[in-house]
Amino acid sequence: MTTDLDELRDLEVLLPADVHVTDTVVRLTGGHDPASQLAIALAVRAPRLGHVCLDLDRIVRVGLAAEGHERIDVELPDLEPWLTAIAAAPSVRRSDEDRVSPLVLDDGRLYLDRYWRYEQRLVDGLRALLDRPPRDRDPSLVQELLDRLFPKPDDAQQRAAAEVATREALTVLTGGPGTGKTTTVVKLLATLWLSAGDAPPSIVVAAPTGKAAARLAEAVRQQADGLPVPPAAVAALRALPTSTLHRLLGWRPDAPTRFRHDRQNPLPNDIVVVDEASMASLPLMTKLVDALGPGGRLVLVGDRDQLASVDAGAVLSDICGPRGDDGASVGSRAAETIVTLTRFHRFGPASGIGAVARAVQREGTGPDDVLALFRGERTEPGGPDRYTDIALIDPARDATQPLPAPVLDHVVEGYAAAVSAAIADHDPLEVLAAFDRLRVLTALRRGPDGVEALTEMLGARIAAAVPVYEHDRPFPIGQPVLVTRNDHQLGLFNGDVGVVVRDPRDGRRRVAFPTAEGGVRLVAPARIPAAEPVFAMSVHKSQGSQFDEVVLVLPRRDSPLLSRELIYTGVTRAARQVTVVADAQVLHDALGRRVQRASGLTRRLWHPDAS
Repeated sequence: MTTDLDELRDLEVLLPADVHVTDTVVRLTGGHDPASQLAIALAVRAPRLGHVCLDLDRIVRVGLAAEGHERIDVELPDLEPWLTAIAAAPSVRRSDEDRVSPLVLDDGRLYLDRYWRYEQRLVDGLRALLDRPPRDRDPSLVQELLDRLFPKPDDAQQRAAAEVATREALTVLTGGPGTGKTTTVVKLLATLWLSAGDAPPSIVVAAPTGKAAARLAEAVRQQADGLPVPPAAVAALRALPTSTLHRLLGWRPDAPTRFRHDRQNPLPNDIVVVDEASMASLPLMTKLVDALGPGGRLVLVGDRDQLASVDAGAVLSDICGPRGDDGASVGSRAAETIVTLTRFHRFGPASGIGAVARAVQREGTGPDDVLALFRGERTEPGGPDRYTDIALIDPARDATQPLPAPVLDHVVEGYAAAVSAAIADHDPLEVLAAFDRLRVLTALRRGPDGVEALTEMLGARIAAAVPVYEHDRPFPIGQPVLVTRNDHQLGLFNGDVGVVVRDPRDGRRRVAFPTAEGGVRLVAPARIPAAEPVFAMSVHKSQGSQFDEVVLVLPRRDSPLLSRELIYTGVTRAARQVTVVADAQVLHDALGRRVQRASGLTRRLWHPDAS
């Protein structure tokens, strides 16, 4: 059994910071054996890997992996004696103990105290929403509005979502890309606005990132115009304020982990709609629910099959509960608030992107079935003989040629056109749109097929294709830029993407970012807290974005980071064309692996006897 923390650090299972924090906890509290120290170190690293806690049973069964690499052959303690040792550690308390400690042991899960409290607060807040009495509305008016806005038999799922929203304080709308989530939200909000009578509700729509918020705002404005409702309702929907979640909650420069709006100072809005809710982490969602006013209602919109947030938690998926029939007998109150859209509108029967998305979503669909779609070995009933919008290229790659020549030439040509548009001083909105026509996505940050290597290689190739592009200087005109650290005061967040342009007013170098209102704001490069070129970006960072075409590059060897959700998210970022560059076996293994983020949220919400 290996419990030596320095050895696990050398194996890259732990970072030096994990060992340092563990050593500090042990030094301050004393009385720890090696097994409990190991558990503390793994609990410290868990949030960095997206977990809310350390699921001890699962870690014993599945084992450990190095940071972003393959699994490590490390023998762990047996579960029962390990739990006993952890419970006896001075720095750990059981969840039913009334004392302060750095860690909490709850139903076989070891939490850092902060994350255990976040989960408890979120559960309490969601239960309060679920327990709130139905809104008092005129039933005949509601039915008339639903009949008017959802007149077709195919509208049944969308209508159900609007009906839930008129009744419940919490509504969860989930579905894949192109299933009509945004259309449903617009009609849902029209129903709520019109059924409120003489006191229309105050509504705000928000998303975790500026780009996602901007896409939602534009969609709401466009779709409001076509609704069969009075002009006043159309005008109200078009004028809805749109915001990032951080801006909505009100970042406080004096306390960066807290917001201006909280339980003591709740949001003034009657209804808060959150799009791309799968991207919201446990801490952020907890603070949002905390900040809802006494009568505030919450509408969560997203895709539970998409990758979860970059930070800790998979809140949307956890709220949606067990997959398949696993939760059918539980009878959770939460189930009454969840509507899943299953009918794809964006992708018709000829779309391979849609076929892959549907196959991944279906329970019981194995990796062989999905791989056959990519290979052109089968299509869905009613589909073409072969899909033309998806392709799997399985080349022999080396370190100097991470992309096959035809794919590389196509990518460079696409990016070069966007870079040239910026250098030619096209409108910044046009330049941003040009970069959204194509994006290279990858699973890993490092390695020959990772973000760093691909971005460097593509930057050099584009400089060769566009000689005036100054690849080697900081922030050259035409370079796409990814923000890598939050700056609440500036309103830029990890994952936001902009493009370096010349300011039309004075010719100075600026980075253009899309705004939630559908415009552009220009930021001086020196003001951006941390940024990097982004000719290739991770699938995680691409969430909330949509591109005409995606080239998805997988590593040459299997990795624990590859999963069914990652493939699904990468493929569904594309509206028109997807090329997957991967070894077929690596893709197969990824399709057979689901993301499992350790959390107790589903258990607490879906099991009435859970604490």
